[in-house]
Amino acid sequence: MQEKFYTELSKFKTTEKVELALVDDFKKLFTEAKGADKFFAKRIATLRNEYLDARGLAMKMEDTYKTAELDVADMKDLVSRIEKTTIKLIASAKELGIDPKSIDGVSEVVKIVESLEDDIDTFEKQENDFKQMINAI
Repeated sequence: MQEKFYTELSKFKTTEKVELALVDDFKKLFTEAKGADKFFAKRIATLRNEYLDARGLAMKMEDTYKTAELDVADMKDLVSRIEKTTIKLIASAKELGIDPKSIDGVSEVVKIVESLEDDIDTFEKQENDFKQMINAI
């Protein structure tokens, strides 16, 4: 009878050990899950904040782009008016026997027009990149 008791007791202890091992495994997984949940929630919050920052930047970029588009049209018009007026001024100066370079601003305006044209060219070369960046976000 004592032997039967120990046999039954050993079965109980084995079952208890298995159940305790499952409880330990569960506790480990539970702890891991809590940590993973906090970690992943933080990662998602960071990603969301970065998205919002990028979206805000894209909206600012879009506003600046639209303003720059209008500026380009204005600068092209300005360059055209400067060129026409300068050509007339140079022609008139030559008719009067005056060296056009002696007129204040004539030499400088050439550099300014070149700079404006370079800026316009830079904008137009990068325009598609700007549009893609704005539309990507």
